[in-house]
Amino acid sequence: RIVLRLSEEMGEEQNKKLDALMAKNPKDQQALGEFLLNEVPGFEDMVNEEVANYKKELMDRMGAVNAAMPA
Repeated sequence: RIVLRLSEEMGEEQNKKLDALMAKNPKDQQALGEFLLNEVPGFEDMVNEEVANYKKELMDRMGAVNAAMPA
């Protein structure tokens, strides 16, 4: 979900920079984190929002499953 949202949020220039970074250092998680924090405005808020949405979706599904189970 976060990757999909990032692809929607990032522009062509940012995508090119990210591609170059990953080509040069594909396993450098710190560099990736720094890039996202510096290049994607509101990145942390976006991640928190996606996590909260996912948690809510899971809770809703669990509620529906529990409601469907016989007592």
